[in-house]
Amino acid sequence: MNVKYINPFIEAVMNTMETILRVKPERLAPVLKDSSLTQGDISGIIGFTSKDISGAVALSFPTQTALKV
Repeated sequence: MNVKYINPFIEAVMNTMETILRVKPERLAPVLKDSSLTQGDISGIIGFTSKDISGAVALSFPTQTALKV
């Protein structure tokens, strides 16, 4: 996956969390998964499609983190 497609999602999530929730999330390296299973308990999926590419970005949080957010 080309970073030019992923970085805007990461920046938007970071900006939203800092602006609305007033928290500074720790940014870890993105992971390209080969499974549809998520690692967290609460997940949100953002799908995208264009003529050049299609896919999805998943945000997944442990329950305690999601409740605090």
